[in-house]
Amino acid sequence: MASLSSTTAVVIPNAHRGILDLPVELIWHICSFFSPCCFKAKASGGCFSRIDDRIQLSVISRTCRTLRDIAQPLVFHCFSDWGGSNLSRLIRLIRTLKKRPDLAQYVKSIAHTIPFAGDLDAENKKVVEDAITDLGLPPVNQYWNIDGEGEYRLLSLEVLLTMTHNLEALQLPLDYDWRLHATASTTDYITPSTPLLPFTNLHRLLFHANCAVDPAYLAHMLTSAPQLEVVALHWAALADVEEDCEDRRTTDAWDALERRRDTLREIRLDIRNDVEHGRTERCSLADFERLEVLAVEGHALWSLREAWERRNRGARAVEFLAEFFPSSIREVKFWSPDAGELMPAMLKFAKAVAVGRYPNLRRVVIAPSTTMEQWAGDEWKTQRLWDAAGPMLKGEFRRGGVTLEIWGEGRYWRAFGSDDE
Repeated sequence: MASLSSTTAVVIPNAHRGILDLPVELIWHICSFFSPCCFKAKASGGCFSRIDDRIQLSVISRTCRTLRDIAQPLVFHCFSDWGGSNLSRLIRLIRTLKKRPDLAQYVKSIAHTIPFAGDLDAENKKVVEDAITDLGLPPVNQYWNIDGEGEYRLLSLEVLLTMTHNLEALQLPLDYDWRLHATASTTDYITPSTPLLPFTNLHRLLFHANCAVDPAYLAHMLTSAPQLEVVALHWAALADVEEDCEDRRTTDAWDALERRRDTLREIRLDIRNDVEHGRTERCSLADFERLEVLAVEGHALWSLREAWERRNRGARAVEFLAEFFPSSIREVKFWSPDAGELMPAMLKFAKAVAVGRYPNLRRVVIAPSTTMEQWAGDEWKTQRLWDAAGPMLKGEFRRGGVTLEIWGEGRYWRAFGSDDE
C-alpha cells in the first residue's frame, strides 16, 4: 500500500483568481448583461437600455485599465432619452465627446424622443456652439437657444449626429419645422452640394411617431445611408400643424425608399389618410430584392395601385397585390386596408401564394390603423367585410403554407421591433 507521502500531489486552483483572469471574450459577455436591450435584441430590435445600466457599466469601466478597455465601448454604445424632458444628458454627451473624441467611435445607437427641448442656459448653449466651431461647421443664429419649440429645436442633436460616425441605429422626432443648420445653409436647404451626415454604417432608421419629416430631407438621409436595412416612418403630422404639411405626398415616401431598394429588408410605412397621393410610375416593390418584412397603411398603397392601373391601361387592379412583392418577402402587414378596393386583389394574392408564387412568405396580417386601438369610424364596416371573407382567404393562404391573421384590435408599432409581441 502506497504511503501518503508517495502519492501524487493534487494541484488546487488558486482560490483568489478573479474576473480579470477570465478570457476577454467572457468578461465582455458578463458586462453585456448590464445592457441586455443592446446586445440581446433580435436583428430588427432596438438599443434602448436604461440609464441605470449605463451608470453601472461606467463604474465598472473606472476600476482598472483592463475593464476600462472592455466596458467603455459598452458605456457609450447607445444613447437614449426615453422619458426625458430636457437636453441635459445629450449636452453632457456632447461635452464628453469634445474632450474625448476617440469615444465617438463607440456610439452605435441614438434614440432621441424629446420633441420640445426648452430653452438652453448659457453654459449648455456654449457647449453646443463650441462643438459647432470645433467641427468646422457654419455658425448659427445667436438666439437659436431661445425658443425650444422652433426650427432650431434639434440643433444639439444635429451636432451629436455630426460627431458620431459609426451609428447603426437612429430614432428621430423630425417634426414639421426641422431644418438643417449645423450641416447646411438655411438659404440653400438640401441641394446637391449639401453635405451628407455621417450615416455610412446606419442599418436602422426610425422616424418617431407623428413625424412630418421634409420629403427632401427624408430622401437626403436615405441617400446617405448605403447600408440601411430597416426603415420605420410614421408620417402622421399633428393636427394643429396640418397646414405646414400640405406639400407632403405618399409618393414622396416611396420615392425616398426607392433609393435604398438594394439594401432594405424591412419597411414600416404608416401615412395618415388625408395626405395626398401624388403621382408615381412605381406600381410594385418587386425590385426590392432583399425585402423581407413590409407593414404598410392601406392609404399609402393607393398611388402605387393607380400606377398599376395606368400601366395596364385602365384594367381593374385585381392582379395588383399578386405581382407586388419580391420573392424574398416573409411577412406582410396591411394597416386599415379598404376592403371594397383591395378585396379582389387580396383574393388574387392568396391564390398566387397557394400555387407557390411567394415561397418565403409565412405570415399576412390585416389590422386596424396603428393610431387606433380598434377599427374606428367607418372602418368597422371594413373589418366586417374582412372577417366575412376570412375563411376563404385563410384557406387559400393556408394552401401555400401562409398564416392569415385578421386583428380586431390594433397593436401600436414600437421602435425597431415587432408590434405584435
